[in-house]
Amino acid sequence: TRGRPITGYSDGQLASLLRWIESDTLLRTEEQLLGEFMSELGFQRRGGRIVEAFHRALRRARSSSRAAR
Repeated sequence: TRGRPITGYSDGQLASLLRWIESDTLLRTEEQLLGEFMSELGFQRRGGRIVEAFHRALRRARSSSRAAR
């Protein structure tokens, strides 16, 4: 659901979003991935909390995808 503050999403939800974004197998820089993440959530301005939540979710998404292999 778009439009909530970043604190309105759980780490698991954000990690799932990142796994979904990366599921198209396009290569993206971390900066591009952050842009997609923000766009999907409806954020236009990059704040510290958003960037922090992104990095936390990215670590979680990538560690869970490695464990699944």
